[in-house]
Amino acid sequence: MSKHAVITGTGRSGTTFIVELLTRLGVDTGFDVGSIQKHKYADAGMEINILESVSSPYVVKDPSFPDYVTRVIKRKDISLDHVFIVLRDLEAAVGSRLNVEQRTDKSLYKTGGIPGGLSGASTVEQQQQVLLSRVFNLSLQLASTDCGVTLVSYPLLVNNPDYLFEKLTPLLKGVTKERFLEAFDSLVDKSKVHKFSEMDITPEYRRYHAEQYEAKNCTPKSVMSQVFFDYGAGYSEKESYFLALTLDSKELVIDMPAGRPPRRVRFDPASEPCIIKLKKVTAESISGENVVLTDIASSGYKNESFLYFPDNDPQINIPCQQLTQSPRRLRIKFEYIDIGQGVKEKALPFIEKHFRRKIASLKKTIQESYENKSEKKSFVNKLKIWLLK
Repeated sequence: MSKHAVITGTGRSGTTFIVELLTRLGVDTGFDVGSIQKHKYADAGMEINILESVSSPYVVKDPSFPDYVTRVIKRKDISLDHVFIVLRDLEAAVGSRLNVEQRTDKSLYKTGGIPGGLSGASTVEQQQQVLLSRVFNLSLQLASTDCGVTLVSYPLLVNNPDYLFEKLTPLLKGVTKERFLEAFDSLVDKSKVHKFSEMDITPEYRRYHAEQYEAKNCTPKSVMSQVFFDYGAGYSEKESYFLALTLDSKELVIDMPAGRPPRRVRFDPASEPCIIKLKKVTAESISGENVVLTDIASSGYKNESFLYFPDNDPQINIPCQQLTQSPRRLRIKFEYIDIGQGVKEKALPFIEKHFRRKIASLKKTIQESYENKSEKKSFVNKLKIWLLK
């Protein structure tokens, strides 16, 4: 069963900003920072239809989700973890759509309508009614489920990062507020926020449960990690130790055993599936020299600087033979992005990408071997034919 969190709403309400922000924070949105594409005039995009996508990511953004939510709920192979309904003043939402219609070169979109423009309507009155019906139908259908629902206000979400951080908490496991604010500040562009009605303003954020929220978020979860030393005979529990870290840990310092330099060091960041952002590994020699180590291996699946570990034995291997001097200590700068069994599903797109590359490489090797040698064993030829289908 595939599990998903859905971001939807009235449209023209900052949902693309939310998805791009989550992408930068390492949340599985189906995109990476380098591949984000938006429609030129709408300044929007990044939409995925759960029913039409072969392998949907965990977080899916689709303004048209209310149109097919009933079919999603009926599916036994799809589970809705959470739905975020992003709302904007109705007159402003329609006004923004009309603005997109007027600015867009219509020759670029001869079929299917203009992205970010009018949807299911041809007049302002019709569009308002369509948006009202969509949001009501979505709310009605979700009322019969135990799916978590969060209402998000635009433009409040782009003007108050503390508000957005709290609203997106269900998706931000392992993401510290400091890191969230850093990503928010680097992405937000308030020059793109336009007012299309008298009510299209930023309201005050009225908090009713501030004390409970602060208490819940001031105590980071403890994570049990383990460090191993390999002195030439491989890793063993005997040559290891456990240490408790927290989800807001930024650095791990490993002091080397005196007079006994290991060949390799292994850092197991958790005893359950997790996502790690590995920033830098530095070796400090006895003389005080710092060397950045680059030949780092892991049991995870890499996506940019993020490592996805889908099993209960995540491992990061650090070779020490490359150093000219015995290291006195290692410094591992990293961040916990997410932890728990939910990581398994979030890792699937990157596992699939990994094996596609492996298969492509194998195809190429077999093709080259087949072309360079006239005589091949029959099983190699059969394997080539099977792989090239």
